[in-house]
Amino acid sequence: MAVDFNYINERMLIGGYITNQKEFNEMQALGVTHFLCLLAPNEIRHDVSFTKNENVTVKCLSTFDDLYKKDSTWFKDVIEFANSALNVPGSKLYIHCMLGKSRSALAWYTILRTLGFTLLQSQGMILNARWVVNFNDDYTESAEEALESLGYVRTTKVSY
Repeated sequence: MAVDFNYINERMLIGGYITNQKEFNEMQALGVTHFLCLLAPNEIRHDVSFTKNENVTVKCLSTFDDLYKKDSTWFKDVIEFANSALNVPGSKLYIHCMLGKSRSALAWYTILRTLGFTLLQSQGMILNARWVVNFNDDYTESAEEALESLGYVRTTKVSY
């Protein structure tokens, strides 16, 4: 089975869980150099030793897809990993959760906001790439609160 993913742009990819060596190799063949896994510990159902590879950087920032607000520390870690990945010329960053619908979208949303995109631009870029994403209100508000607490300019107040 092929990896279920989409390109936000040529260096930013979003999608679902990589379950085996073949899928991991598929992503590497596309030039992915950095992987950010957002699965909760109970969601990891396979041996993931195939992700240990000197040619790529893999980080796991486990969080549950509970639809509740996330802690600002989690956002800080996401931003730091993404910045370190995207600051490498020619790198590609793949962010995934179980289905590529909520947590991975939240991570990319936060990263795009740090890059200066507005709330609507960030959501639009992600939705344009992957229409199945879910921008949960609590997730989005927690991202905006974290961005503000981390010193990023909050250009839009989220109101629903």
